[in-house]
Amino acid sequence: MSVSVLLAIAVSAAQPQPQAAPPKITMVSAEGCVSGLTLKSARPATIEEAELIVSPTYKMTGSKAIKEELKTLNGMLVRVRAELPDPPSAAGPATKVGNTQIQLGTDESVAQVNRRTPAPPSLDVQSVESLARKCGANSK
Repeated sequence: MSVSVLLAIAVSAAQPQPQAAPPKITMVSAEGCVSGLTLKSARPATIEEAELIVSPTYKMTGSKAIKEELKTLNGMLVRVRAELPDPPSAAGPATKVGNTQIQLGTDESVAQVNRRTPAPPSLDVQSVESLARKCGANSK
């Protein structure tokens, strides 16, 4: 009898276990002005990314080489390709009626009055492209 129990345990252990889904990576392209490790006046590089790039300022992280490149581009307009670790999400349940999305409830953070200004969201920069203009300069 103990042999059949051991055999049943061995068979169940040999079966593949369901694996957790890999974390979803959200890659975006954004343009803005480099100020240290901050991307200011950020805007989406494409219309498809308009729902993801919603903050005017992002804290940039990346490899040592990326940080050095950002340091040399301080004060310049750039386009970065980066992972967005915390994509913006809806505040509550939403329903789509035609082309309009209706959302009920409020975001918890809006209701809290006595709060410090939240830290800017972050971008894990994978590549940087200089747009060859200083920030604030008109295009020639």
